[in-house]
Amino acid sequence: HDSAPAVEDSLSYLREMLPLGARFCKEHPAVGSDYERKNIHGKVLDDHVIGICHSFPRHSITELSAILDVFLPTRLALSPRNILADAGDDRSVDWDGDEWDAVANNVDLLTFEGEDVDFGNLRFG
Repeated sequence: HDSAPAVEDSLSYLREMLPLGARFCKEHPAVGSDYERKNIHGKVLDDHVIGICHSFPRHSITELSAILDVFLPTRLALSPRNILADAGDDRSVDWDGDEWDAVANNVDLLTFEGEDVDFGNLRFG
């Protein structure tokens, strides 16, 4: 059974990856572009999405907030595992408002995988 990565390990990862990601996006400006495709409002989606989301599925919302304290703005991919990591035995979560806001304001992508845990009884408090 693997232990969850330490926040410091993820900060080390970001120290290395953020400059590489920025360079990649600069050198490949068409990534995320879908020319002439339109959204539901009829707006052309050229250059609609360009950037990199980082996924830390084994970190809690509290830990993600700590990461964002160091590297803001970092765009995140959030999974149910992030939410469940903070759930108590009664399957309720009650984050500090600032922690949740910090994370929610930096999420670009929600991921759900087949093996994600059922959280139908999860209560947000």
